[in-house]
Amino acid sequence: MSNLKLAIVGNCTYNALLDTQACVHWCCMPRFDGDPVFCTMLRKEKDLGFFDVLLDDFLVSEQKYVKNSAILSTTLLNKTGDGVEIIDFAPRFKKFGRFFLPNMFIRKLVPIKGLPRIRIRLRPTFGYGWGTPEKTRGSNHIRYLLPTFTLRLTTNAPVSYIDDETAFLLEEPTYLILMPDESLMSSPAEVGEEFYRKTLDSWTDWSQQLSIPYEWQDAVLRSSITVKLCAFEETGAIMAAATTSIPTGTDNSNTSDYRYCWIRDACNSVRTLNSLSATQTMESYIRYIQNITSQMDAEHGGMLAPVYGIALEHRLVQRDIDRLPGYRGKGPVRIGNQDWQKVDHSVFGQVVLAVSHVFFDRRVSRPGDISMFNRLELLGERALAFYDKPDHLTFPWADGQQRVHVYSAAMCWAACDRLAAIAGLLQLPDRCRFWRTSADSIRTSVLEGGWNAANQFLSRAFNEDVADVTALVLPEIGFLPHNHEYFLSTLAHIEKTYLREGFIVPDPIKSPDTGSIVATFWYIDAVRGVGRAEEARKLFDHVLEHGTELGLFSENISLSTNELWGNFPCTASGFHLIKCAATLSQPWHEVV
Repeated sequence: MSNLKLAIVGNCTYNALLDTQACVHWCCMPRFDGDPVFCTMLRKEKDLGFFDVLLDDFLVSEQKYVKNSAILSTTLLNKTGDGVEIIDFAPRFKKFGRFFLPNMFIRKLVPIKGLPRIRIRLRPTFGYGWGTPEKTRGSNHIRYLLPTFTLRLTTNAPVSYIDDETAFLLEEPTYLILMPDESLMSSPAEVGEEFYRKTLDSWTDWSQQLSIPYEWQDAVLRSSITVKLCAFEETGAIMAAATTSIPTGTDNSNTSDYRYCWIRDACNSVRTLNSLSATQTMESYIRYIQNITSQMDAEHGGMLAPVYGIALEHRLVQRDIDRLPGYRGKGPVRIGNQDWQKVDHSVFGQVVLAVSHVFFDRRVSRPGDISMFNRLELLGERALAFYDKPDHLTFPWADGQQRVHVYSAAMCWAACDRLAAIAGLLQLPDRCRFWRTSADSIRTSVLEGGWNAANQFLSRAFNEDVADVTALVLPEIGFLPHNHEYFLSTLAHIEKTYLREGFIVPDPIKSPDTGSIVATFWYIDAVRGVGRAEEARKLFDHVLEHGTELGLFSENISLSTNELWGNFPCTASGFHLIKCAATLSQPWHEVV
């Protein structure tokens, strides 16, 4: 596979990634971080681990999502004008008062002109591309015997044609339902149509409840649905991306497994979900974060790890999968992530910032109370104790060295600052004064240790002469106002050193061709904050032009080729896109 021009379908239990011709190249089951049953995006050849439909004399394809949904429509046309529409989706709808989220992939094939001649190829795998499952057949189904479970394809197409990959004329709508080894209670057509209608209604209802800006509505809606698809319904976790081991750029071989939940994204995730009025998703995510903090004393030496599994897994032991060469042959392919072993003091502030919403937002079903505040104070105590101690930055461009990072120290300030605000709300004057005094003390220390007077910028770490793009988020968390002389001077230095062709390049020495989409959104928000709104709007439009045709983004972009790089789709990119659109858009009341 040679590019990330991919679409995503899913139901908040599993996801599948499809190319522009509706070939499924990646799909993990039974959940996001499972063994991929389709994985050709990491294979050298397209010989195993995919699901496609080939049209004889294929000429061109067209692809779009059904409006405000995660249902994908792909049209294949051949040289004579014959064609087939392929509709792909994962069922998601309310049943018995809760969401029905099966490990079920439904594919509907509809002839749209003439008699298209097609070939269906379904080749699942297991063991991260290692094995080919045995097959058994029934009158209307094929069973694929994987080591941990069995997949069953039920269809109204001739089973022999699919089993033998024989080309045949598509004369009527054909349904392909891939799911665990269970019999359907109705015909494939009845199930396919019923589940399509209910899934479309469910996504439409969810989208209609969102609060979106007047401008860039399509981009915001698509990013919102994509982010939702990366939220694990069972626990509330939001994974960083749906894939593992897509290199971060053309100029390095940094590969990581992103199918986990990084605490560094907690604050922005909650704020964005709140601004969207996606309250239930926000509450579920906050409960996931609270569950992490509840095991803090028992695990990781009483500290928080930077990253956790989607079901609270703590030990994400990293190992390489040598049998998969990797995306474009750029390995290694990895399972697990070594970030769980790193020390990241910014997590204290991230968690407090995220959870503080339940104290102030009257819409939540479980508002914050004294007990929750006491739990958060434990994080505040750690923030106060460790803000001036060395830690790692866990952003992709970080070099892995421990320093007293300004970003982490500022996040520790944020923990104390928000605890003071919560204590004031709960009418606890002594605790309010304590946390306000603590926050002021940290802020003074950070500004003294982090300000580089010689170069006139806030440094990456205390007493260093190197800046870092993480300084762009300091106004967002309230540490400095946008018009503070330190921030204005630092912003000017970042523009001079890290801004190239409209993108922020966080590591211009080692990775001069790699622009960070997330850091660029940080920069756009900073430019808006200092009063350069029109410039920020142009920069935002420039970034949007570099997404996929469906409006999806990965982590990075190559400045030389404009290709997307990094794990896909990147939820942090989606969240920051939504945030920038909301702050840059013309207000609704000025339009209607």
